[in-house]
Amino acid sequence: MFLTTRWSCAAVALAVCLAGLLVCRTACGKDRAPKIGVVNVTKVYDNYKKKRDMENDLRAQREQKSRVIHEKEKEIKRLTDEIKLLELGSDARKKREADLEKRQVDLQSFTRVTVGNMATRTREIMQRLYTEVVEAVQKYGRQNGFDLIIKWENVEVESKTMDELLYKINQRTVLFASDHVDITDEVISALNAGYSKEIIEK
Repeated sequence: MFLTTRWSCAAVALAVCLAGLLVCRTACGKDRAPKIGVVNVTKVYDNYKKKRDMENDLRAQREQKSRVIHEKEKEIKRLTDEIKLLELGSDARKKREADLEKRQVDLQSFTRVTVGNMATRTREIMQRLYTEVVEAVQKYGRQNGFDLIIKWENVEVESKTMDELLYKINQRTVLFASDHVDITDEVISALNAGYSKEIIEK
């Protein structure tokens, strides 16, 4: 049942592509065959300069927050060691213990907020980049007279688990595409040209 469900997903994706071909053939008429292209989305992401820069910015933010957390942890350890040297029940110890409790709560709150903010920022970046890639593909397709552009991935099927293998099989909806229908490099060039213009205009 599990295998059947996973294979059904791949079959649905393939059926959608085939249906698209039939629609294009009908729309284009008998005078010409539909113009088809494929895009390796992973390669586009890996070579999109904006993705690299946004990831570097996010990494810098994460490292800065990690340094703050580390300093807070060091201060908590210093206070903990200091408390051990103070007499039980003394006013000085009670004061330090209250301070330690406040710092521990602050650390927990700061860490929780930081993790949440980083997760949100990562999601926003992924969403923005994906939207830009799709829009670039659509624009290129319209400008160059394409009837259908299909996502494809050059996935290595070697896997350690059955789940991983089935996931990779489902990822590859296009089993063969000749080089002359691969427009991946053209899409990358268009995205990077647009990003360069965006930087200049800032």
